Amino acid sequence: MKEIALSRSPSSVSSQPAKWLVPVAMVVFLFLSSPAESRATVLSWSGGGGANANWNLSDNWGYSGIPANGDTLIFPASQPNVLNTNNIASLTLNQIRFVGPGGGYVIRGNAFTLTNNIEATNSAGANTIENNITLETGPLSIDDRGLNWAKLSTGPTGDMPQKVKDMPYQEEPWRSRYPKLVNILEDDPGCPKGNVARKAESANIAIGVTRLNRYKSYMERHKDAYSNCAPFVTM
Repeated sequence: MKEIALSRSPSSVSSQPAKWLVPVAMVVFLFLSSPAESRATVLSWSGGGGANANWNLSDNWGYSGIPANGDTLIFPASQPNVLNTNNIASLTLNQIRFVGPGGGYVIRGNAFTLTNNIEATNSAGANTIENNITLETGPLSIDDRGLNWAKLSTGPTGDMPQKVKDMPYQEEPWRSRYPKLVNILEDDPGCPKGNVARKAESANIAIGVTRLNRYKSYMERHKDAYSNCAPFVTM
């Protein structure tokens, strides 16, 4: 196999190996693999900062670092400091997820940008985002499966409410730890309601597979279909 030497002048291309080809290749490799250019990770909120619930404290992310551009942030159930603050300026995130059997997060502080979306798949508890958010491409996703194909499972005679009843969720210590679960079966558990997205009047929102540019006008047109559940998101 012939090795072609690189040159500034096309007329001087040679079939002889160039001594500087390997060092150049090494410099290019080091440049492309620079961590500053490729950093993107998934951080999960642990709330271990005590009285300090700011995002720029590694203790609050399981000592795994702090949010940076391109990261995905997960807010799981049963973690302390559900009221927390983004005190990082000019932050661009990939995605925010609320997961697990509980919620109740209140996020506030600096504005940030999302290049993907917000997913709230937690089975209980309303989450509030008070920050000014710029949604670049992905929508705010609202899972409405409990109103259609999964309705039999989430309804009064479904298996999911029965599994909740099998747990002593109305007794201590669960009653104090998850106060919003106490009356969960009396509040349409199959409805993805109670989420709040403030300062996002014209946010791109998706309900199931339906992507919307104007959420409020959509809900107004479909208020009969969602009369028992609306609003999914308070804006």
